[in-house]
Amino acid sequence: MASLTGLHQRAGIYHLRVLIPTDLRARFGRSAFRKSLETSDRSEAELRGTVERARLLALFSVAKKSQGPLPSLSKQTQKVLEPLEGITLPAQVSSNPTSATQTGANTDSQATLASTSKRAAVNPQAGPALYAEMPTLKELYKRWLRVKKRTKSSEQACLLAIETCDKALGRLPVDQLTRAHGDAFRSWLQEQSISLTTARNRFVWVKSLLVYAYRELELIPKQPWEGMEIQVNKAQTRRPWKDEELQQLFSQPLFTTYDTPKGKKSGSDAAYWVPLMALYSGARIGELSQLRTCDISLMDGIPILTITDAGEGQRVKSSASVRSIPIHPELLRLGLLEYVQAIRNAGHDKLWPILRVDPERPGLTLSNWFGEYRRSIGLTERYPDFHSFRHLARTRMARSKISEKVMDSITGHETQGSVGKTIYQNVNLADRIEAIQAITHPITLPRAYTSPRMEAAKRGGRRKSI
Repeated sequence: MASLTGLHQRAGIYHLRVLIPTDLRARFGRSAFRKSLETSDRSEAELRGTVERARLLALFSVAKKSQGPLPSLSKQTQKVLEPLEGITLPAQVSSNPTSATQTGANTDSQATLASTSKRAAVNPQAGPALYAEMPTLKELYKRWLRVKKRTKSSEQACLLAIETCDKALGRLPVDQLTRAHGDAFRSWLQEQSISLTTARNRFVWVKSLLVYAYRELELIPKQPWEGMEIQVNKAQTRRPWKDEELQQLFSQPLFTTYDTPKGKKSGSDAAYWVPLMALYSGARIGELSQLRTCDISLMDGIPILTITDAGEGQRVKSSASVRSIPIHPELLRLGLLEYVQAIRNAGHDKLWPILRVDPERPGLTLSNWFGEYRRSIGLTERYPDFHSFRHLARTRMARSKISEKVMDSITGHETQGSVGKTIYQNVNLADRIEAIQAITHPITLPRAYTSPRMEAAKRGGRRKSI
């Protein structure tokens, strides 16, 4: 069987490219149609490609006979409109452009194909099809949603960015968005009553859709806003905790007598252990909030904390965030392993059974509680906050001359360089232990833990069948 004209593979997925006749290119505003066939199977790609090519050839045939706006179909053509779902292509429709136009009986068939192509372009539910008309950002967004499962917060953030862009620039087809539009939108965002971070995030969301239109769908010849950014003032970045601030925080009854608060917002035991675990590991609050009892284990006899997205509902920031961290000797002295065993014995999967964990932002509830607690004891400045523990841990390791790649393996930062992930995985356990032991602080805590505060555990955390 001869290869289908215009069929090619990119990243394992078959794509189709159909050239537009020279005399129609000005009317279509491009020289070719490009489309992902959304399959890695060649036979399936041949079938889908044949259908798509036939649709386009029929559309070109109608366009040559019509002088109206594209696509323009006659009343006679409209009478034969039928969905193509389930239709078997007639034998004379092949990959040869001549065969699709020479047969006299093809007129109605071509009109049907052209009409279906038009209808699929404006109806995303009609199945995979090329856009007969260039989509707007909002139309592109609807297709982007179907590529893979998105979090609700991501969907909402992207949609808000699109609506903001439409407000600033008008609702334009994506191929009409120029670099000048990007500059205008960037300037407009920074003039609004929103933070620079919010402005940057909305700009980035729109850029991501343009990248999707360029790289994935090949709707536009380039990403017109490439390299354009909104810079956030570096002065707004967090700072590590000062020694006197650490002493003020950890001299409170919560940490000296295990006087844990009640309720889902603090997680009771989580209010004690999570800040200490962040202090002695640099882990993120979301990573620590979603821990399960099985995430505490032994590796070559060394107690290890595993940060992972393997469990139900667990999330990580990036692939580099998945890691195993030796548990700091100070946490062992304070009784962390005994706490973990007690929670296991009680039949709980979650390490903090009563903590409320948001499915999309696992650390949100505890972060809000910690902010209120910090202010209640007199630490009222914006910084340091919980995330500043992460900065502090890295500062302590750097002071002890721990290498960048080893620090990255502890904190879960993306390692720079073309072989970053490979380097990251080759950090041995001994190097990680040395890095953890380099995290020291000028505080001395008594061992206050005796048993978990389980009074509200029945309201949270799924129990195992035992």
